[in-house]
Amino acid sequence: CRLIETLDLDGNDLTLLPESFGELPLLKLKRLSFENNKLTGIPRSFGKLKLPALEHLTFRQNQLRELPDTFVDLHFPALSTLDFCGNKLTLLDKLFGKTPLPNLERLNLAQNRLSNISTLMLLDLPSLIVLNLSRNDLFELPNDFGQLKLPKLEELNLTTNRLQTLPL
Repeated sequence: CRLIETLDLDGNDLTLLPESFGELPLLKLKRLSFENNKLTGIPRSFGKLKLPALEHLTFRQNQLRELPDTFVDLHFPALSTLDFCGNKLTLLDKLFGKTPLPNLERLNLAQNRLSNISTLMLLDLPSLIVLNLSRNDLFELPNDFGQLKLPKLEELNLTTNRLQTLPL
């Protein structure tokens, strides 16, 4: 288990991950994917995972409504891609709380039920190149959204939302 670099659990009928999942010794893991399952939640133990080599984490096309509070404790310093596309998430204020993600380049939050986003969730993302917020229920962006320090951001996708105004 310690030498696994890719753990692909795509296309199954998983609804829950066992609480013991956060205790797996996956120090060499680079890619972890749960795409196209039926996950309704992520166990609190997920916050205990220490994955120093993890580059890609995908929860795409599941039934997630929220993230556990422990998600802010994740230690994934090499993470470059984080994908939550196609879930039922409504709030992401705690997504980037305590742990900075200095190498995160791609964040996909498309096709969820986000109605607003917190500027705080984007503060520690100095390497972010692509931010996809399309197909949500965003009706406005935070007033200070344009003041964010995202020096490498090249693509911001806000298509198919409910935006009525843009911050200046």
